[in-house]
Amino acid sequence: DREQVRAVPIPAVGGWATAAETVASVMEDLPQLALMRVSSEQIQVRLLEGATKSLAGWSWSQQSGGGELQAWWGGSHTKTAEPAADAEQSQEESLCQSHETGWSSPLGVGILGSTGVAELPSPDAGIISSSLPAAEVGVSVAGLPAPFERTKLVTVVPRYVVRNQFDHALEIWPSRGTSKRAPMPLSHLVGTWTSEVQGEDGQDLAFSLVRSDEGLAYHATQTDGTRAVGYLRASDLWLEAEVLGGGQGLGSVRMRFDREQGCMIYNCKAEGEGDWQENVLFSSQDAGACSNPTVSPGESLAIGAFPDTGWAGPLPLISVRIPGDEDASLETGWSVQVPISAVGDSALALKPTDGASPPLVVRASIQLEGSTLFIVLSRGQWPYAVENRSDVHTVAVSQEGADLSDGQGEEWILRPCEVRRFVFPDPDLPKTLLGRIVGAGQEHVAHYQLDNISASGKQESLFIPGQLEKEALRATLQAHGATRILTLADPDAGVADSSKEQVEITENL
Repeated sequence: DREQVRAVPIPAVGGWATAAETVASVMEDLPQLALMRVSSEQIQVRLLEGATKSLAGWSWSQQSGGGELQAWWGGSHTKTAEPAADAEQSQEESLCQSHETGWSSPLGVGILGSTGVAELPSPDAGIISSSLPAAEVGVSVAGLPAPFERTKLVTVVPRYVVRNQFDHALEIWPSRGTSKRAPMPLSHLVGTWTSEVQGEDGQDLAFSLVRSDEGLAYHATQTDGTRAVGYLRASDLWLEAEVLGGGQGLGSVRMRFDREQGCMIYNCKAEGEGDWQENVLFSSQDAGACSNPTVSPGESLAIGAFPDTGWAGPLPLISVRIPGDEDASLETGWSVQVPISAVGDSALALKPTDGASPPLVVRASIQLEGSTLFIVLSRGQWPYAVENRSDVHTVAVSQEGADLSDGQGEEWILRPCEVRRFVFPDPDLPKTLLGRIVGAGQEHVAHYQLDNISASGKQESLFIPGQLEKEALRATLQAHGATRILTLADPDAGVADSSKEQVEITENL
C-alpha cells in the first residue's frame, strides 16, 4: 500500500511546533515517500519526489514565531540568466529537483520505541555504488492510545538537521568521504560552467575551473580549437587570470560568483584592449557554489541527501564557511570537514580570506534526538593553546606529521611571552604537537599529546645543544575550562599556572 507521509513535530531543544492553519501547505511541500508493506512487522521506504523547499509552519520553539525548516535534497539553486515575469514562480521551479530513489532494505517496526535509519539507494545504483545511499531518513516506531492500541505509528523524519546558532550566515557543503581535511580554497567553484549566450561558432559559451598545483585553473576551448589556460588570482572582488593559448597571450578573464543570482558573472578582454566586455552569466550543474545551501542565523536545514562529489567514502561530512555576501571582509575559507553520523563536539576554525582579521571559532555539537541527528553550530572556544612564558627563548611548534617543506603544513613561531590558540590544522593527523627551541635543531624536538586527558601535568622539557644536562624550558599541560594549555616556562620561574597571569602574554595570530 502507498500513502503520503504527513507532517509531525520534530523533537529538539525547546520542541518543534506546527501551526494548525499551515498544515495543508506543509503537506504540499513535503517530499513524497512511498511505503510498501513487506510483512507484518517490516516496511520498505523509497523517495518518489524531493525538492529544495521551505516547510512553512515549522518552528524551533513555541516562542520563535513560526520559523522555517529548509529541506535540502542535494539540488541546485541556480537561477536562470533571464528573469522570468513571475520571479517567485521562477525561483520555485528552479529549486525543484526530481530525486526518485530505489527501495530501502526492510526495516523492523515490531518494537515500540525503536528508531532506525532508512538508507535509500540510487535507483540505477550498480554493484559498486549501491553501498552508498542516495538519501537517508530517520524512522521511529510509537504506539497509539485506545482505541488504536493495536496500531503502530511509524514516523519518517529528516535524518540530519543543521541548526545555525552562530552570529553569521553559514554556507554548508555536504559530502561523503573518508578524509576530514578542509576543501581547498575556492574548490566550491570547481566544475563546468555554461551560458545561454552563444559564441561565434553558434555553440553555448563554456569554460571549466579545475584544481591545480598553482591554484584554481581556467580552461576553455577557442572557436579555432585552441586551448586557453589561465590561473585565477584574487583582485578586489574579482578572480582574474591572464589567459595563454597556442604559445601566446590571448587576453584576460575575470569572474565572481553572485550568490543572490546563483551564477557566475564573467567578462573578458582581448590582448591589448583596455576595456572589459559586457558581463555574461554562467551556471554550473556540478560546482558546489551552485548547490551548497546557506543557513541564516536562527534557522535550520534538513539534509536529506549527500551529492556525489567524486570523493567516494562512507562518512557523511559537512564543511562550513562564512560566504561574506553582506560584508566581503567577513568571508572565510572552508573549515575542516566534520563527520555528522556520530554524537560529539568539534571545534572549527574559520580563517578570513583577507588574511588580516583573526580566525573565528565555531562549535559543532552533534546531538541525537529520536532518529534525527541535530548538528548545532554556535560560537566556540579554542580547544588548544601554547603559552611561551620564557623571558629568553623563542619556540617553534607544529603538528606531528605535517609536511612543512611544501608550504601546506603550518609551523608557529612563539617569541617570549606569546600565546598561540589553535585548532589542529590537519584532522587526519595525530593530535600531537612538536615543539623545539628555535636554533636548537630538529634533533631536540619534544612531543606533546594534547588530546590525552591523562597526560596532564609535567611534560617533556626542551633542551638546547651543549646544555643537555639542564633543561632550557619546562613544559606543563593543564586543562583550563574547555581549553587544554601547554605552558613552556624558564626552569627558575616556578610552576606555571595558566589560571593566573604571572607575566604579560600577547596573542600570536
